[in-house]
Amino acid sequence: MTGPDPYTPPPPSQIRLGLWGPPGSGKTTYLAALNLAALRSKLPGNWTMNGADPTASEFITESTKQLVELKTFPAATERHRSMMFKFTGERAVAAPPAPKPTWRFRGVPAPVQVPSVERDQFYLDVLDVPGVDFEHESRTDRLDDDLLDLEYSDDGPIDAIDSADEYDAPGGNREKLLDHLQQCQGIVYLFDPDRDARQGDSFSYFHPVLEQLAARVMESSYTGSRLPHRVAVCITKFDDPTVYKAAYVGGFSSRDANPPFAPVVRNGQAREFFHRLCRSNHSNADLVYEGLTKYFDDKNIEFFVTSAVGFHAPDGLFRSQDPFNVKRDPVDGRARIRGKVHPINVLEPLIWLHESLRDPR
Repeated sequence: MTGPDPYTPPPPSQIRLGLWGPPGSGKTTYLAALNLAALRSKLPGNWTMNGADPTASEFITESTKQLVELKTFPAATERHRSMMFKFTGERAVAAPPAPKPTWRFRGVPAPVQVPSVERDQFYLDVLDVPGVDFEHESRTDRLDDDLLDLEYSDDGPIDAIDSADEYDAPGGNREKLLDHLQQCQGIVYLFDPDRDARQGDSFSYFHPVLEQLAARVMESSYTGSRLPHRVAVCITKFDDPTVYKAAYVGGFSSRDANPPFAPVVRNGQAREFFHRLCRSNHSNADLVYEGLTKYFDDKNIEFFVTSAVGFHAPDGLFRSQDPFNVKRDPVDGRARIRGKVHPINVLEPLIWLHESLRDPR
């Protein structure tokens, strides 16, 4: 449970979060790892996750089984679908200030204002949509992936989409998705440094979304000079050998204070680590950073280094001599998980967005 928050008016009844990233950046696996991240989380608030509709509940059950029991990764989404997830936590809220005593009660001690524990919750309305809709028109040879639109409300689920069939109409996917991103107050952007090192195309997937989103917002009644969203930038696949080595050699990696004492990159160093990863000569990933800081207010951007499955920790302890939790099956070549799944910074970006939007300073 968190400490008492100052008394504030009720939060807005509807806040939306959007999640996007290029194909292969691990969006489906990120979503699958959220339930395990909530179960293992030591964050204040005692957060839990559950499906708010049958499809979401089935996804949690099946994806958790894949990660924990079958030791495999969920397949990327191949069709449109909608799912609603609910995250429930708690927070201590200071009572409203006591009224000033009138002349009749002067000298009488004021009643003690005891903090109360309130339920804290948000809903994630997930829309799986092919990421190819946001590519340059000439890049039709790339694989499809999903873009997730997440919505939460303190008053309960809100149906942002009437039917997934709406997205199947020719030319409707991009417009509908941009409609949702335009209405989001917070965005999670997934950057996969391993994929970018091989493909060098993160900017090609990032820029069309940013350009079209900015055009829409700036043509609306919004009067600001930068996009109003808060953005959590997630540098994914920290457990990948190449990414971990870059963090270790660069001095960005330290040990978590909680078991299994695995490597982490603190949020205060994640931005500089992102800079370091963007220095490749064959990639334009540096333009992703420039786009983020040009189009969004810098104080509304936070960086996280994440891993959906974490590091190998036999007997509950990380060992640097044998750190990696994923290996390739010699028979079918598929990636397999070696041990227990310990997500790193998977839940934290959503909680940061939720809290910063709930209690803006």
